[in-house]
Amino acid sequence: MKTDRTVISIVLILSIILSTFGVVAAAPAPKSQGILMRADFSDPLCLVPFMHSDTASSDICDLIYSSLLKYDKNLNLSPEVAEALPTVSKDGKTITFKLKKGVLWHDGVELTSADIKFTYDIIRDPAVNSDRMADFEIISRIDTPDKYTVAFILKNPSGVLLDQFQNKYLIPKHLYEKEDKTKLKSSKYARNPVGCGAFKFVEWKNNERVTLEGFDKYFDGKPGFEKYIFDINPSQATAMVKVEKGEANMVQVPESDVARMSKLPNLNVNRYVGNVFDCVLWNTKTSFFSDKKVRQAMTHAINKNAIVSGIYKGNGKPAVGSVVPALPFYNKNAKDYKYSIATAKKLLDEAGWKVGKDGIREKNGKKFKITMLTNKGNIMREKLIVEVQRQLRQVGIVVEPRIIEWNTFITQYLETGNFDAYVGGFTTGLDADHRAFYYSDPAVGILNRGGYSNPSADKIMDEIVITTDMKKQKELMFKLQEIVAEDQPMTFIIYRTQAIALNKNVKNAEFYDLLNWHNPEKCWVE
Repeated sequence: MKTDRTVISIVLILSIILSTFGVVAAAPAPKSQGILMRADFSDPLCLVPFMHSDTASSDICDLIYSSLLKYDKNLNLSPEVAEALPTVSKDGKTITFKLKKGVLWHDGVELTSADIKFTYDIIRDPAVNSDRMADFEIISRIDTPDKYTVAFILKNPSGVLLDQFQNKYLIPKHLYEKEDKTKLKSSKYARNPVGCGAFKFVEWKNNERVTLEGFDKYFDGKPGFEKYIFDINPSQATAMVKVEKGEANMVQVPESDVARMSKLPNLNVNRYVGNVFDCVLWNTKTSFFSDKKVRQAMTHAINKNAIVSGIYKGNGKPAVGSVVPALPFYNKNAKDYKYSIATAKKLLDEAGWKVGKDGIREKNGKKFKITMLTNKGNIMREKLIVEVQRQLRQVGIVVEPRIIEWNTFITQYLETGNFDAYVGGFTTGLDADHRAFYYSDPAVGILNRGGYSNPSADKIMDEIVITTDMKKQKELMFKLQEIVAEDQPMTFIIYRTQAIALNKNVKNAEFYDLLNWHNPEKCWVE
């Protein structure tokens, strides 16, 4: 597949003024509308677009809000609310956008450069405590010379910043400036959002449904769906049953059910390579996993090939890191840990965890008994945690699985570091900035919930984000992957090939590798 994303960073290197890109005309309105009922199994946490870290919230926010840029189907950046790709100064330190005129917020007020400045100023404000603050720390100031022009003045040139402008974070200044910026997670817009995206918020009933409606004045043409409803179910299995019965017309299909769902005559099952990996993340601050030898032993003890072929039914590839193979900076030579019970036992012995009389390893009088968490209702993770429990027992480690409701799992355990290990998964960006997973400062490493720290890794990640030379950036990413492979802060299980089932009455859907469902606003239901 094509992964030609370097064009934007080359702009920064060569200081090419990209002023020849015109506004793409809106697609014609669909012939019919209808309701998309998406069967899901996780309630969102917060609908302020830069204040959440969960997939359920992100999926909804991506429909409500807009961004300066977006990816086209070839993974190149293209304009969204921007009129064209930005111009870049010769020194690479000023990025200037011209905005489309007539882009409306859902309350009818026009979007202007003041909204863009307000959005990125508030994300960068330490008082707001946004998880995305570090993504924009390279910005020195934001200027708005006129109503439709916004200029980002940078401290240094950046090889990753333009990719950040495709995240749908834009919020209306005239509404948010009235809110207490230190309490955005509990503000009224956390539950009643206002954006300028294709779909307008209607209602959120906890653990029941979130209802959106097509925004008639959307700048890229009226959306095809009259309503887009997230139907929240107790589990992924229940969600699939609703789609099978025709009570809903969309569902994410776990790998274990792709073959079965593909045979159903009323469904189209759309498969695509996700920028997603599943893993077991170890809490390096505990006495169990502070030693990298123990973490290496865990990876040797887990049979990833058997898990991919058995649990995931071959829908994916065994993972060795956070960079998916479809991206140009994937290091295929990073250390891979082959399944070896003997090696795992040897490493555990060297780390001082000896087998006791009861067959359980112990050290300094402490048994190697851990609690491993995952979120309730996720079929693949529930299967995976049981298999990991079985496999680790072979090397003398006792795992107690705990399957916890989604919101509780996130807020009371992951965000507080209250766990020994957990089974989870992450969606990565398409750029080279992986600080969220590994950076030692938690304000930057927002997904580094196991407290992993390596000064050499931090230094490399700092270099990556200010490097505009794509060859050098790739070299740095290769080094980072080698360090992470040595340290094993998590055991990477699988790069997932994902699937979404749509009822055949959903028309015009386009799916692309690394982009998921690319055009929901251009589809309709007959």
